[in-house]
Amino acid sequence: MAAKNGHSVEDDAVEWFVLLRDASATDEDRERFLAWRDADPAHARAWGEIERLWSNLDHVSPQSLVLRGSGREDVSLLMPSHKPPPHVIGRGALSFGSKVSAAALVLCALLIWAWMPHSFADYRSGIGERRTVLLDDHSEIELGSATAIDVAFSPTHREVRLLEGEAFFTVAKDAARPFIVATAQGEIEVRGTAFNVKITDAVAVAVAEHSVSVTSAGGNTASVQQGKIVRFDRKAVSPPSNVDLDAIQAWRRDQLVFIDTPLEAVLADLRRYRVGRIDLLSAVAGQKRITAVFEKNRIDDALDTIAESLDLRVIRATSLFTALVAN
Repeated sequence: MAAKNGHSVEDDAVEWFVLLRDASATDEDRERFLAWRDADPAHARAWGEIERLWSNLDHVSPQSLVLRGSGREDVSLLMPSHKPPPHVIGRGALSFGSKVSAAALVLCALLIWAWMPHSFADYRSGIGERRTVLLDDHSEIELGSATAIDVAFSPTHREVRLLEGEAFFTVAKDAARPFIVATAQGEIEVRGTAFNVKITDAVAVAVAEHSVSVTSAGGNTASVQQGKIVRFDRKAVSPPSNVDLDAIQAWRRDQLVFIDTPLEAVLADLRRYRVGRIDLLSAVAGQKRITAVFEKNRIDDALDTIAESLDLRVIRATSLFTALVAN
């Protein structure tokens, strides 16, 4: 819904939320907020959605701030669990509009930073980006969305540490120097081959050419042949099983393919392709299984399709906060 200022009502609600969470918010700001909220039922609904979505974010504790000084009813807001840092710029230096715009930009930056925990990796891709890295030995690594790697080569050693995300490796043959992909859960060793590695709660390795050797951090090993996939964590390696290589590599064609996949796992993948929070507020729906093909640059359409097929409702409070709830 559009507001009179050209913003959507949801955008206005987020701006109010950011402003009122700031330590420099005044009674006048609170009066203006109450006037805005009560001016239209749509404003109150948008505000309620912001509060509900934010209350589900795991990095905020529900300490309340009571809006006082208005002579009207109190309004409870969720506040951060830590004291904000002192402000360098004096309060009078910024207009109301400038302050909320700056605060909203800070909020966006923090969300993006949360999506990029390995910002100082040797190579990384942004959200929704694909990037190809050519190594000194002529091996190629195609990075999927929100992926980060570190590279360590020596005369006797080739190692790439996959820090997060998903990547397709095409490894040049070198009998004297094995090529190792290291993760927190274990490592993959090859001589010359092509394979896909994806990090979620575990590590999935799908082999497109030749074979690879997988070793978990706990010392369990497996040999994985072409057309097979294994998953491993620190303790164990699954038995190799057949895999649809076209589906596994669909991200390289800017598609996301899911075959009989639990909704929770689907959403975990979609989150990697979109800035902002996507929450599922239904434990039962999370176990429902999905078979679908989505375009990686149309994640909102994917959420709408999922909601329609599983009798869910999508709540959006700007592009930063999205939730799927049961009808």
